[in-house]
Amino acid sequence: MIERAQVDGKPATIAYIGENFEPADKDTALYVKVIFDDGTAMFGRNEPVVPPVEKDYDESKHPRDEHGRWTSGGGSDAESHHGNAERLPKIKPDLLKIADANWQDDFEANFEAFPNSNPSNTHVVGAYTRGYNCAGWAMGDTTRWWWPGEMGFWPEGMKVTDNSVAAFDELFNDYTAAVELPHKFWNTMHDGFVNIALYADDDGVPVHLARQSDDGTWISKAGGEALIEHDDLENLEGGLYGHVVKVWSVPLDDWRKLKDME
Repeated sequence: MIERAQVDGKPATIAYIGENFEPADKDTALYVKVIFDDGTAMFGRNEPVVPPVEKDYDESKHPRDEHGRWTSGGGSDAESHHGNAERLPKIKPDLLKIADANWQDDFEANFEAFPNSNPSNTHVVGAYTRGYNCAGWAMGDTTRWWWPGEMGFWPEGMKVTDNSVAAFDELFNDYTAAVELPHKFWNTMHDGFVNIALYADDDGVPVHLARQSDDGTWISKAGGEALIEHDDLENLEGGLYGHVVKVWSVPLDDWRKLKDME
C-alpha cells in the first residue's frame, strides 16, 4: 500500500512493507519507507498514522476586507485552509524508529550479506554518513574513521599498527583496564562497563566492531553506511563480517577517554 503523508512537516510518499519486504496494508505492515518529495528517504518500523483533523469551516467567523484579506479570526483555521495546499495525515516522528534510507535502498540485498539477519532482529537506527565507521562508533567517537593500518585514524604511540587482532588487543589491554570476556559471557552486561565485540574474517583479519547498548542489544556502524541495531552478535555472523572473535568489557571511565586519543 502506498499513500501520501507529511513527516516532519514535509510532504512525502509512504510505502508500507511486510515481513518479507512485500507490499502490505497499513494495518499489517511491519515497516514503513518514507520517500520525501525532495528525493531523500527514511525507513522505519510501522507506527499508527495520526489522521487529519477535519474541521467545519464557517466563513462568517472569518470576515475579510474588500481585498479578500482576513480582518479577524483568521488564526489556526486560516493555516489549516491555506490556499489549495494538500492536506495530508501526519506521522509522529517521535514514534518512528527511522533513519536515512541510503543503506535501506537495497535493504533485502544487504540482508543477503548477513544470513542470520532479518527484519525482526536487525534494523537501521541511525543515518547514513561516512564521517565515522564501526570502530569510531565502538570507541564513542562519531567524528573520525578509526582503523589500524592505513585505513583510518589509529592513536599515536601504538606498537601494533597493522590491521590485526593484536592491534585491538593492545588498544584495549594497554590503554584501558578492559577484561576479555569468555565466550559464554559475551552478551552479559555489567554496570560501569561497555562491551565491545570484534568480528574477523576466516583468515582472522578484523572486519567489524559492535558496541552493546544499555538494553542488551548491539549497535554497530555498517562502514560508511547506516547505524544498525541487532539483537545478538550472531545476527551479523556467517557472512560479510565473518565471526566474533573477541569481546572486551571496558570500564566506562576508560571507554570515555578513548574518543579523545590522538
